[in-house]
Amino acid sequence: MNKFIILSTKYHTNLDLIKIGVTQYIKKKIIVEIWYLNKFLKRNYKIKNKLDFDEKKIIIKKIKSINEIEDELKKNITN
Repeated sequence: MNKFIILSTKYHTNLDLIKIGVTQYIKKKIIVEIWYLNKFLKRNYKIKNKLDFDEKKIIIKKIKSINEIEDELKKNITN
């Protein structure tokens, strides 16, 4: 199972994800995850637009602590 993980401190728009090439990863059946670190870093970015991408194709996780990052990395270490 291949996985592409984006670590970010700001919320992405549809245009941002298209520029990154997320659609190509999805076409190649690569799992795309976005880990938002703004709660962990105490950033107060607001979500401007909801993503048009199917929620089943992009997994969004909001990381709240360093322990949560470590747990997620342990889960994904083989990937």
